[in-house]
Amino acid sequence: MDDVDDTGSPAAAYRLPMFPLSTVLFPLGRLPLHIFEPRYRRMTADCLSGSGELWVVLITRGREVG
Repeated sequence: MDDVDDTGSPAAAYRLPMFPLSTVLFPLGRLPLHIFEPRYRRMTADCLSGSGELWVVLITRGREVG
């Protein structure tokens, strides 16, 4: 079965900007960030000029972890 939205139409695919951190952030929580990597600065600028959504994800593996 294909994914559908609440109207019964096929759900539209879209990109979610995700910021990988080794922390947990609760909904509507605040987390001061110092964003210095060019790729994340671009992502943040795109978020602020668009929907304003920025997802924070907990990472446990990969080169960004500790």
